[in-house]
Amino acid sequence: MPLSLYRRHRRECKGQHPHDQRTSEYEERKKGWKRCECPIFASGTLGKHFKRYNTGQWEFEAAKAVVAAIERAGTWITQSVRPPGPEGPQATRITVQDASEAFLAKCKNRNIAANTLAKYRTFINQLNAYCQNRGCIYIGQLAVNGNLQLDGSELRTGICGWASGGFVADIVVTGYMDPCSQQQWYTRNSNIGSWDDVLNVWKQGHIDNMVFSGVIGAPPQTFATADPRAVPDNTVLGTTPQSREKPFIYVDSSSNYWVFVPTLQTNSSGATWSGGGLGIGYSLPISDFFIATPSSTLAQINAALASGQNLILTPGQYTYSGSINVTNADTIVIGLGYDDLLPQTGTPAITIADVDGVSVSGVLIDAGTVNSAVQLQVGVPGGTRVSHSANPTVLSDIFIRVGGYVAGTATTSLEVDSDNVILDNLWLWRADHGTGVGWSKNTAAHGLVVNGDYVLATGLAVEHYQLNQVVWNGNNGENIFFQDEPPYDVPSQSAWMNGTARGFSPYSVSPLVTTHQAYGLGVYSNFSATNIILDSAITVPVASGVTVTDALTYNLGSTANSGIEHVVNDQGASVIPAAIRPPICNSIEARRAHRL
Repeated sequence: MPLSLYRRHRRECKGQHPHDQRTSEYEERKKGWKRCECPIFASGTLGKHFKRYNTGQWEFEAAKAVVAAIERAGTWITQSVRPPGPEGPQATRITVQDASEAFLAKCKNRNIAANTLAKYRTFINQLNAYCQNRGCIYIGQLAVNGNLQLDGSELRTGICGWASGGFVADIVVTGYMDPCSQQQWYTRNSNIGSWDDVLNVWKQGHIDNMVFSGVIGAPPQTFATADPRAVPDNTVLGTTPQSREKPFIYVDSSSNYWVFVPTLQTNSSGATWSGGGLGIGYSLPISDFFIATPSSTLAQINAALASGQNLILTPGQYTYSGSINVTNADTIVIGLGYDDLLPQTGTPAITIADVDGVSVSGVLIDAGTVNSAVQLQVGVPGGTRVSHSANPTVLSDIFIRVGGYVAGTATTSLEVDSDNVILDNLWLWRADHGTGVGWSKNTAAHGLVVNGDYVLATGLAVEHYQLNQVVWNGNNGENIFFQDEPPYDVPSQSAWMNGTARGFSPYSVSPLVTTHQAYGLGVYSNFSATNIILDSAITVPVASGVTVTDALTYNLGSTANSGIEHVVNDQGASVIPAAIRPPICNSIEARRAHRL
């Protein structure tokens, strides 16, 4: 007979259930049930011995893992059982150093470029030193943004060779940050001692489009209107209009797990936690979260979300014939590891209702072999929208791929049909290398389509989509930092025409939009298949409320007579070489040169 599970309520029950009442998982799934953290017991007979056993867990899924270990042993275990994790039931605790070395070893096996490995090694060495000094433990996630302080240290890319750029937020560096040869970089809401502008790195790489918002210690605003090798391309905003850091897991002094949820900041600067503690926000018990594994069914996940639980996606690949549906306001979805969502039947991987305050972070989405019209859907297409200005939905550290891992296809990677949404550190990528790559193989039209109003993007990278990569239809939108590469593999100019215009502008604001602001945009061409011209990197309506501040185009090494004709609309010089030669760049600083 399998062991049965039930919760036994204590006198201090947070759900105010009667003392010693016993409830099953089935009863607790009913609507209106008040959750609590009272212990879950297992009862039954093993080895001819009947016993009631405290699993030490307050979530049924975790208790089931404990019971599974007991049942495998075939007898009652008198010591505590560690639920099996990704490493298996008998795994030993690994250190940050162990995880880092394993990561680097995998990179070497994949023949990652030496300069990229050096960059990883430099950061990992700093991370290991920090964790050793502070006693941090490995929990399976290396965050892209989060609470990190480097005292009297230098944060740099390791060597001044090739480096492709990145993003960091909510950190404190009391020493200095060195961009070295970063192609582009965005720093948001942080404290830094100083920023080292190194112009001579053009001898080995190139440094352009450095963007800062809400950074205490940022360099001064300087942006070249011609050759950026003479003046650093720094776009500096004193504050970030709105930001909300992603939630994270922590352990208290009693070894209890919690999730800290940072709150919305408006017109803010500096790290949220620089004043001490975890920052500005509130904590939720881990029992408020359904902890999913790749073996969890889609029905289980959606039932948990519908009942009001939040969601943690542990590392692994989730292959579902349907969408994970977030329907309740203030729902938190945290991806660890990374989790990889791979739809099987052409549905979105995730849909988010038009509700207040949803937070989704740390998620990787792959396109499946059946075309998805949208890979991640926010709001209801064509629906009536309402304001969420006081409590916007936030997407943080979201990475979406079309091809590269599988021969996947999608029409649009991310569509936003809600108002007041924050897009923080997104990389949307139609693969230019890997599995299933080719102009007619991993087809994808758009990376981002914004239909909602008052949408803010802070850190947006979109690459290689076949039509307009960003289509911004909503009013009062704002974008701080944009990085883009048009598709490398365009087969012919005739195959890539937008009416009479040559090519599709990667950043396209609808002609009907009257208010839009964009800061720090870089579009980099590498038309390597044949001779291709892109008429305009950025197209926007000519309206008093529409501004583009600090935009540049860059030719990374296209074939002769290929490249980008203009930066914004019909303005800005060409980056089309008559012959193959070292990269060339042109830029516009809208503050001085143009107001569009």
